[in-house]
Amino acid sequence: MKYKNYFNTIYNFLIGGLITSLIMQAIVNKGFSMWLLYWLIVFVILTFFACFIQLILSLLAVNKENHKLIQNNIGIKEDRKRLLEDKKDLMDRNDRLGLEISMLKFMVSTKSIGGNNENRKDN
Repeated sequence: MKYKNYFNTIYNFLIGGLITSLIMQAIVNKGFSMWLLYWLIVFVILTFFACFIQLILSLLAVNKENHKLIQNNIGIKEDRKRLLEDKKDLMDRNDRLGLEISMLKFMVSTKSIGGNNENRKDN
């Protein structure tokens, strides 16, 4: 998500700076100041808070995408239902046309036989 990059950049910079300052203080003073440790705790809490905000924003984006997919799925189901009805209508029409073709073939075959018999009688 786009928010994740901003939060990570800001908090990596802040935590990195705080850790660097703690290391520098430890090197220079041979010990840690309580003031910097308090700030470390504050930044850790802020980091967890930022992660929580990231999680909420990510979940909202996923929920929005999930809602779109659900609507798309409903539309696909309706289209499938309509297409199945169209398929059933086309199959019924195909059966009717097949019956008409077989009846026409039968009529043509009986006429050709009958026509030949009539021609033979005339001769």
